[in-house]
Amino acid sequence: MWRELLELDDIPTDQRFFDLGGNSLLLGQLFARLEETYPGTGLELADLFARPTVADLAGLLTGRLGARPASAQAAPPPAGAAPARPSRRELRRAFRLGDDQR
Repeated sequence: MWRELLELDDIPTDQRFFDLGGNSLLLGQLFARLEETYPGTGLELADLFARPTVADLAGLLTGRLGARPASAQAAPPPAGAAPARPSRRELRRAFRLGDDQR
């Protein structure tokens, strides 16, 4: 997602969004995509300001996805489907590579 929005080939996980050329409009677009990709996490725009790197944001999302109550989680995916809860590594890869799979 970051790569696509910032139009960069490589996104270091420890670099801040704004230091990489991001602006408030792009941050709003990132927020909308994250909400669509990871619904029910309670993500707020302020979270993106408070956690400005891929690593920080991946940690936040991983924690929130892992902290969901059982009633909020979807039914188990059919055999062969992608896991409902991505790993921290998968989140970092998605942010770094701009993986926009839905």
